[in-house]
Amino acid sequence: MEREPAFVDSRVLQRHSWSDLINADRVESDMRMNDQHCSPQKMKPLAELINTDEPGIELVRAWLAEGSLDYEILPASADSGSRLEETQVTTRSPMGAIVYETGGIVVDRGWLRILGSGCDRMGRSLPGWNQDVMGEDRSAYLVADDVLGGFFAINGGAFGEDFGSLYYFPYDDLSWQPLDINYSEFIAWCVTDRLHEFYGEDRFTDWDERASTVSPDQCFSFFPFLWTEEGSVTNSSCRPVPALETFQLKVDLLNQLREQAGGGQAATRSEAT
Repeated sequence: MEREPAFVDSRVLQRHSWSDLINADRVESDMRMNDQHCSPQKMKPLAELINTDEPGIELVRAWLAEGSLDYEILPASADSGSRLEETQVTTRSPMGAIVYETGGIVVDRGWLRILGSGCDRMGRSLPGWNQDVMGEDRSAYLVADDVLGGFFAINGGAFGEDFGSLYYFPYDDLSWQPLDINYSEFIAWCVTDRLHEFYGEDRFTDWDERASTVSPDQCFSFFPFLWTEEGSVTNSSCRPVPALETFQLKVDLLNQLREQAGGGQAATRSEAT
């Protein structure tokens, strides 16, 4: 499906005079993405990551309140401090604030899931999910996903030189697509009507009824696959499966296609992205 680039009305951001914090967030993300071999000596302790003077959670709450879609801020894990240390961004940034102050954020009754520190309802944390999927590789950093099996990631070098930009691994394609926004802009964008426009006719008309059948740690698995000519959200059968299973299936299929096309070895995790 052809998608228009995702973008947010910049007036929402300017209205609150937060451009300096947005830039700081992007720089911090870039630094984290590029520090592929962060040693324990370089890791900042929790006390240096918590910013009480300019807490980023206030930005996040204001952006969410500006939106038109429903959302739920999940309670932070009791181990959110440890999750923040693993993420290595400060709470001045929206990403650090979401990790430290929330267990994650679910938008539109769980259609979209933004990763935080994890909680009972959404067991995945931002650093834990990336460790499970990417290992020590930070050339792409997964930050959110949707119920159809699409995944959002920050570019840390895997997709080109636009470090800090968001990319999307669609539910109906096997290639990553640029969204032309950064993480902060993504948070503000995802609670607007543009989210529905992004999915178009593929958004379930009966989503309100289906929402209770899938958890924030799951995605729907479709067959025939949505990236085949036979597959479609309307006609394919679907069932909820773990998000990790969905992601790994797509990477495995992408590896198989590359092997068939080039006769070479399978791609590594970072090459698959």
